[in-house]
Amino acid sequence: MLATVQHAAEPGTLARVALSSSAPAPEGVSDPGGMDGWEGEGGALARDHGGELPPPATRDEVSARAADVVSDPSGAEVWEAEGGTVPGVDSPAPVAAAVAVLPIDWAKPAGRGDCAAANTCGGFGVLLWDLPGCAPRCAECAARVMGHSPAALRALTLPGDVVEAEEGAEAADIVIRHTHEDGTTVEGSAKGDGVWEALRPLGWTYRRNPGIFIRGSRYKDADRWKINRAADAVRALGLSCAVVIEEGMSFAEREAARVDAAEQRADRFTDRAGRAAASSQSARDASDRIGERFWMGQPILVGHHSEGRARRDQERMHNAMRKSIAEGERAGYWASRAAAADAYERYRKNPGRTLRRIEKLEAERRGVLRERDGVDDKGRPADVWRRKPSEERYQELTRRLAEYDEELTYWAETIKEAERRGFKVWGKPDFVRGDFARWRGSWYEVTRVSAKTVTVPHIHAAFDGGTVGAVGGCRVVTRAATAETRHKGSTYTLPYNEVSGRMSAEQMRAALAGEAIPADPRDITPEPAPTPGSLPPSPPA
Repeated sequence: MLATVQHAAEPGTLARVALSSSAPAPEGVSDPGGMDGWEGEGGALARDHGGELPPPATRDEVSARAADVVSDPSGAEVWEAEGGTVPGVDSPAPVAAAVAVLPIDWAKPAGRGDCAAANTCGGFGVLLWDLPGCAPRCAECAARVMGHSPAALRALTLPGDVVEAEEGAEAADIVIRHTHEDGTTVEGSAKGDGVWEALRPLGWTYRRNPGIFIRGSRYKDADRWKINRAADAVRALGLSCAVVIEEGMSFAEREAARVDAAEQRADRFTDRAGRAAASSQSARDASDRIGERFWMGQPILVGHHSEGRARRDQERMHNAMRKSIAEGERAGYWASRAAAADAYERYRKNPGRTLRRIEKLEAERRGVLRERDGVDDKGRPADVWRRKPSEERYQELTRRLAEYDEELTYWAETIKEAERRGFKVWGKPDFVRGDFARWRGSWYEVTRVSAKTVTVPHIHAAFDGGTVGAVGGCRVVTRAATAETRHKGSTYTLPYNEVSGRMSAEQMRAALAGEAIPADPRDITPEPAPTPGSLPPSPPA
């Protein structure tokens, strides 16, 4: 951005002052290198002591003086090449030396957003840098303040792959960009260029804001397969396409961002539900006020002078009631959405659901490991048709393994936190044949114990006469009772991550008989043995 100010000290004199990061501001401007200060002070020089500006030169005088010395009066490149001055033209005051160049390591990347001077430089949704004493700025504005070029700022503060991607994005017609904050979006597309028509069959979505994007891609890793298909479709239109993937958030940070977004959705949906409920009640009141005219079943008098008004009132009353019903349904819809958003974190971190998620992630990780190395984490070989991956595919599989490890570590910590709050993670060592396992409000006798599941009588037997009683409101299903039903010994397997309780056979017999339930030795934690040399516990008083 080149900002210039023109004035004349006397008729026929041209003075041009260039404001940039390499030259100090004219007298009266408080921020020599800041664009914001220059704009905040009106973009004009300070007035003289009398409060008046010198009279401006006429158009003819300016043209006559500048035509011979400036080859391209509107070109910033010529202006900078000539040192910020016009040869042969007197200036009212000599231009001081350039400001000192700030160390480039003072600039720290601050993610993507809007530049502090975006209204002037157009830096909306770009990479930003934090500068000492300044708001985050884009590469061009930050480089101007520090006295460096934008290319040098990017090269010395960003990773090499990010610099290469940004340079490719600047030269491309269409940019497919993925960030954890904004998801996967398309930049540079305009109506009629055919990009939306090409990407719509590939599963992309369009909204006025942010434009063309992948639904549900925020706070997730990039779907590279879908992005590469979209890039090929754009190139088939004859347009150049660049793919920029910036994944700077850890999995824990993304989970926290999801929770914050859910809280914001809950507030927004609650507000919508309240407005819809108020509109429904208002329409109902209006319908009731109109209906007072027909109190006690006053009929419409056909042929009477009041017939027209009565029919119009009747139609208005019906319309108001229809609106009341529709708004009431909207209020219920948004209220349910608000309740779902409010329960997001509890749903997401439910221990049983988290255990099932971990099991699924571990299976997917073993598949990736087999494809990359030929064996899984337990040393089991891959299928005989496996081919050694290419170097590019190997790097992609390594990246995916790192993502799985990060996510599994996070969910493992979630389970540990649930255990500290009293949640029990069941497994094969916790059950023997004859125990009872609780599943969704019923107790089932365990007939077999496996590595990942327990075998119980068929769950439908709880509703077909296979119960022998109830304990705490939960039906008790035994193998012997199931044999008398239509299932006749059919079984069902329960995964450990869905089991919510255990009782031994002795405890179940006592519970069914209404007796005191004895303690299970497996639930008693033995006291730690005293270390040699320690004092024995003192006897009770």
